[in-house]
Parts: sequence; C-alpha cells; structure tokens
Amino acid sequence: MKYSVNSGELRTYNNETIQLTNPGPQNIQFTAEDNLGNKSTSGTLSVEVDAKAPTVEIVPSVPLIQVGEKSYAKKSTAFKINAVDEGAGVEQILIKIDDSQDWQTYSEALYFDQEKPHSIQVKAIDSVGNESELKTIQFIVDDNPPSSEIKATIE
Repeated sequence: MKYSVNSGELRTYNNETIQLTNPGPQNIQFTAEDNLGNKSTSGTLSVEVDAKAPTVEIVPSVPLIQVGEKSYAKKSTAFKINAVDEGAGVEQILIKIDDSQDWQTYSEALYFDQEKPHSIQVKAIDSVGNESELKTIQFIVDDNPPSSEIKATIE
C-alpha cells in the first residue's frame, strides 16, 4: 500500500502511524497493488486537524465590585462558565472551587452563600484533547450592610 499526504511524496505504508502535524484540512491519498501488479482504485481520506485549544471565561451575572485590589460579590451573584472551540468542539468544562484539589465537571451556574473569600479555576478540553489556558477569579462574598451610628454631643 502506498499513500501521500496533501498530494505530497508517495510513500510505502508499513503499519506506522501517519502523523498529521499541520492544523486544518488534510487529505491522505492511498492506493494498493498486489504481487501480480493489480492496482486498487485510489482513495482519499479527508480529515480536519484541530490543534487549537478552546477558550474559556468566567462570567458573573452582575459585575464584581472592586475595592482596592479586592473583588466583592453578593450571595445572589451567579457565576457562569462559557467555553468555545472552533475546531472539534468543547468536550468538557472542569472547575476547582476554593481549596479543592480535584477537578469537577461544570454543569450549571455557581452560587456562593458563605461570606468569605472564594476562588474559581476553570479549564475547557475539546473533543481531541486540546486544553484551554487556566482561568481563575478570586472574590469575597459580602452581603452584610454597613453599620452607621450618630452620636450627639451636648455642650
């Protein structure tokens, strides 16, 4: 059996893996010939090589409030994870919340009801195993109203 990639050099196939390193559409042309010289009809296998990683983002339902270098959210803030892959498509979105060491599959918006610092780490993996960059957001949940007091002084 002989093959070529994208109309390149015709090579003898020896049961090796054919490496397709260029992203985008690829064509493998192939033909076979037996010991008597009988040739098969040529065939073409068209594949799309996806080398591009998905993109991922963390989207709070309302903007976080910045005070200095800290970000604040209310308990009612929903955090949605969006992932897009232009090639093979997103296979899964994984998250780590706060101090968790294990990745979990993301399935729905996240809410935080404990008033304390929180973090969300996310990554997306596409159908061929390309992995997005890790995205992280840190914020503090605070639903406590400020306190105020008026003091009168009598002179």
